[in-house]
Amino acid sequence: MRRSTIVFASAVAMVLASCTGGKSPVTNPSGGGSGGSNASPRHGGTLDLTAQDDLTILDNSQAVSPVDYELTAGALYDGLYHINHQGSLEPGLADGMPTISTDGLMYTIKLPAR
Repeated sequence: MRRSTIVFASAVAMVLASCTGGKSPVTNPSGGGSGGSNASPRHGGTLDLTAQDDLTILDNSQAVSPVDYELTAGALYDGLYHINHQGSLEPGLADGMPTISTDGLMYTIKLPAR
């Protein structure tokens, strides 16, 4: 019963949102004007994330679902490498890209001195 109520409320909200009149002006993060492709990105702020399913566990060593892992380990720890906005691999905690042995079996990853 509760799930069907949530689904119904979500459907009503989407219908009402699509029935609004003209476009209302949207302010960009830099402080004014209408939102458009010329708005520059701003660092900082708050990003609220939602997930379709509830977390089943907060112990990242036991997280088996993608939702559990991304919201625990993926959000808490920095990796050796990251994928940038262009889809290329770049160093995170690693000090440069790995050195690969000639037989392709050994990857040497250097870490910066701390």
